[in-house]
Amino acid sequence: MNKLAMNKLNFLLLFAVTNFLVACSDSAETDMDQSGIHTDTHMNSVSQPNVVFILVDDMGFDDVGYNGSEIATPNLDQMAAAGMILDRNYVYPICSPTRAGLLTGHNPLHYGIDGPMSDDTGLPLDLKIMPQYFKDLGYKTHMVGKWHLGIGNTDYWPTSRGFDTH
Repeated sequence: MNKLAMNKLNFLLLFAVTNFLVACSDSAETDMDQSGIHTDTHMNSVSQPNVVFILVDDMGFDDVGYNGSEIATPNLDQMAAAGMILDRNYVYPICSPTRAGLLTGHNPLHYGIDGPMSDDTGLPLDLKIMPQYFKDLGYKTHMVGKWHLGIGNTDYWPTSRGFDTH
């Protein structure tokens, strides 16, 4: 692999690790019984699927192996093959509107979000967002990476907006 491709791979991996957006894990909790066997302690024996969203800044459509990249992305390729690929999405060139659109399902321009949010503003609190819907379905929700949807007031923080951890 040439130096340019290696630098691009390192750059993409850095963004993939630092900008992981949402991981909503199955709500069924397991306990280990005395024999060492995991048992389902959730009242509903039907397991919900795991849902993982990965949002990466500055990554092009063809920067992953499953879309023909010269850069090997075997783990992402495997996840894509076993899951669902959302390949008809449009994003803004700046992170806050993209995150707001994904989390709300609404055009962020309707809420005045057209660029990075300042420290004293945030995603409107009256909007129900994706992790809150997942919580209503019994999921545990977790977020890793940057938020960029309000930090100046704790009411805007991810853990105040439906994420169990951030």
